[in-house]
Amino acid sequence: MYPKLEWTIAIHPKPQGNLRPKAEILIPQVENTLNIQPELSLFVIHKIECSDWGSYEGGKYSRIPRYDFPLPLWNESSRWSRDHSSRCCSTNFVLDLSFNFTNGLQRSFYLSWKPDECPDYSDYIAELTKLCQHIEAEYIRRCEEAQTSGETGLVIITADSVRMAAIVEEQRKGVRPTRRVRIAEAG
Repeated sequence: MYPKLEWTIAIHPKPQGNLRPKAEILIPQVENTLNIQPELSLFVIHKIECSDWGSYEGGKYSRIPRYDFPLPLWNESSRWSRDHSSRCCSTNFVLDLSFNFTNGLQRSFYLSWKPDECPDYSDYIAELTKLCQHIEAEYIRRCEEAQTSGETGLVIITADSVRMAAIVEEQRKGVRPTRRVRIAEAG
C-alpha cells in the first residue's frame, strides 16, 4: 500500500472593493516508499485566453503536460492589473503547478473579481477540485505502476563475458566453431 495524497483548496475572504480573492492549493509532502518518479510538471492554462498555446509547442513548454482550465487565474489581486495587450502565455493565464511529491506544494494565485455583495465562487471550487483530482490520479497511477515493478539484481557485462556467452551458446546448440582455410593454388 502507498501513502494517500491529501490536498486542500483554500479560498480566502475577499475584502470589499475591486480586489480578487486569494486562493491556494496545498498538497503536503508524501513519503516516497515506492520510489516513484516524484517530480510532476504541470501547466494550468486558461483554455479560452490561451487558445494559441499550440504556437508555443516547439518551445520550452512543449514537453510539459498541460491542464486546460476553463476559468482565468491571476497572479495579482487588483482587478485592474490585467494588461489587455498581453499574449496568452503571460503569467496571468498560465499557472505553473510543477512540484515534487516528496516536498509538497503550496501555490497561491487569485480568482477573478466578481460583482455582488457575496460573490459565488462555486464554479472555481468545482474546477479546482477537478484539478486536484487530476493530480491525485497521476500520483495513484505512478504508485500502482511502481507496485507492479519488481527489483533486479546487479548485472555486469564485459567484453569477456559477451565472448564467453557466445561460446556457451554455441556449445549448448552443439555447434562447433570451424575455421575455414583458403588454399591458394600455386600457379
